[in-house]
Amino acid sequence: MEQWKRDPQKLNTLVWGILFTAFAIFCAIIIGVPLSVRAYLYNSTVQLRPSLEAIKGTVLLHEPGAAEPVAVSMTDPLMQDVPRVRDVRPGSVISTDETALGTLTFSRNGGQNHQENVLGTVQLYHSTRLTLVDSASPRFAGISPNPDRITLQVDAGQVRVVVARLGDKAPVVEVRTPHGQALLGEGSYSVRVTEHLTEVVARYGDAEVLANGRGVKLTTGQRTQVAAGETPSLPMPAAQNLIVNGSFTDPLPPAWQVDQYQASADAEPGRAEIVIAGGRKAVFFSRMGKNGIHSEVGISQVINRDVLDYESLVLRMDVQLLYQSLAGGGYLSSEFPVMVRIDYKDVYGFDRFWVHGFYYQNVDDYPIQADLWGNPLGEQIPHAVWYPYESPNLLTALGDLRPARIHSIRIYASGWNFQSMVSEVSLIAE
Repeated sequence: MEQWKRDPQKLNTLVWGILFTAFAIFCAIIIGVPLSVRAYLYNSTVQLRPSLEAIKGTVLLHEPGAAEPVAVSMTDPLMQDVPRVRDVRPGSVISTDETALGTLTFSRNGGQNHQENVLGTVQLYHSTRLTLVDSASPRFAGISPNPDRITLQVDAGQVRVVVARLGDKAPVVEVRTPHGQALLGEGSYSVRVTEHLTEVVARYGDAEVLANGRGVKLTTGQRTQVAAGETPSLPMPAAQNLIVNGSFTDPLPPAWQVDQYQASADAEPGRAEIVIAGGRKAVFFSRMGKNGIHSEVGISQVINRDVLDYESLVLRMDVQLLYQSLAGGGYLSSEFPVMVRIDYKDVYGFDRFWVHGFYYQNVDDYPIQADLWGNPLGEQIPHAVWYPYESPNLLTALGDLRPARIHSIRIYASGWNFQSMVSEVSLIAE
């Protein structure tokens, strides 16, 4: 104390130093604690557990650290204990062979039964290899401004990526390939990877494709290619889609016309309307009335396009069957819960049509008849899941009766009582 009495200036300096230090600590606490809490609320994440579902054949799932892959299957009678659905952890590798198809669904709640919370889906086509790099969602999604993030690595094959919007923001989806990367916004995209090339197609929506220090932006109906060691090509038109509003982002009319038919005048008619299912827009066909009465409801579109100059004509559509009271396609294979018919003029000038149906149950064992080309008029697909259908090249599969001009397309449900959906309809001419 004597020292401080002899030098009061030092005492004042010490006191003020203590006061300033205490004040600084106090400010740091009252500012830092809220900022730390804010940062935690904004940036804390939880891992999503997407579900992998086999749509056709056997899909292989190789989890990180596992010595052997596990099977996800729905068709092999020798694999009774093999599940059709599995959760997928980050780092897992998913692969399909030439006979298998699978769907990877990202949901904040997990599983396939939370379609209102679906962030996106990835459909794996034949001979595809995909790695789930990461998938995370804000722990406090109602507070955090940050989007959900999904990162995929596609090393081979083809995938369809549908990115949905939940609330006011869509997830950030990054797709990496050996040749570059694509950042996908809300919409629907196709990514195809070969040994020497990556092709990204924006079916609808906006994307950015980056490679070797350069990026290009794609909008609806554009595509780009990235060759090994090269930068992305300038955006170019995707192969021509002859269908208008096949993603059903706009109302049905004027592009599509709705038609109805019921065999009895007092029978409950069917309905066709646009709904949102699993983050995508789809047309929902429904008829639930008195059973045993033939009914049809469909949508049709006039196309009127010459296709003589094309080498390929392929129909693609996603189909989901929810209910059918009439087994198979009925006795004459003409009443399926989803059918598609293309009317055309062949190269000889005759009007013809090609038709194909889908069903999930045939408890009455009705025969499935063949068309003019010896192919079954209908095919059995899984119940209550999105099934990606792709027709053969109609310009070669229909042989001498190949189309020269496409008149129209009709997609419809036929039978007694039914509930079904179609989405992402395209007729691609190349």
